[in-house]
Amino acid sequence: MSTKAKAILIIGLVILFLAGMMVFNAYKDYLHSNSDTYVGNTTGNINNGGYMCEIDGTVFFANPYYNGYLYAMKSNEEDIHMISMVQACMLNADSKSLYYYVNSGSSPSSLGGFSIQTLGIFKTGHDGKGTKQIEKIICGTMRLMGNDIYYQRYDNETGRKTMAKYNIRSHKTDIVYEATDINPAAGDGGYIYYTGLEKDHYLYRMNVQNYAPELVAEGNIWFPDKQGNLIYYMDADDDHKICVYDMSTGEKKTLTQDSADNFLVVNGYIFYQR
Repeated sequence: MSTKAKAILIIGLVILFLAGMMVFNAYKDYLHSNSDTYVGNTTGNINNGGYMCEIDGTVFFANPYYNGYLYAMKSNEEDIHMISMVQACMLNADSKSLYYYVNSGSSPSSLGGFSIQTLGIFKTGHDGKGTKQIEKIICGTMRLMGNDIYYQRYDNETGRKTMAKYNIRSHKTDIVYEATDINPAAGDGGYIYYTGLEKDHYLYRMNVQNYAPELVAEGNIWFPDKQGNLIYYMDADDDHKICVYDMSTGEKKTLTQDSADNFLVVNGYIFYQR
């Protein structure tokens, strides 16, 4: 093979490699997929600001001792290190990425420490690299369920308040419900369970296929947390005691005599602040 032919072959292979990398980078998010029932954080953590989450032995958290910057460590509390100089909350994670919300005004960024205006929903790698903004918007509660991030969306320019979802594979954002106060923190992949705030404080659920609301139980119910057929919540008619409602039997039980400020259900235990 002549020198000229070799050069053409090498150039062709380089072009083919670069083209392949471009295609892979364009579609790598679509190749990743979570199960329909996957959730990016616990309900209790999300309802309390989502300042930490854990996946595969790694804990991501907003470090209160260092300006609330985004840190990571092993679940045994070793290898503590900063991954980004952003004040993040509403943390959600899957095996590929970390998703979070930032609304801290002007704060140092991971781009050389420059001070920039940070606002919106972001995604980054577990190492803090490859950070991208999903949407520059004011956001309330947000939670990853399956391959969709459901979030309360507040548009400053129009004053519009809606429930939105962002698909992490297609990068498509949809407005799914014209409602102001549906909290997506509690869900199982098929439904979002929430407290009604427009007419009453009953327990409702919304089907994520057609976004139709449905009454589940009456009561003055706050911060529902679904675990199987059980709904844990704070009863605002009974001094915010923690209760459980069995959806299969309709039975309600009061679990604490304390007035709770917040709570977390995980691994068969209820942790709460009184």
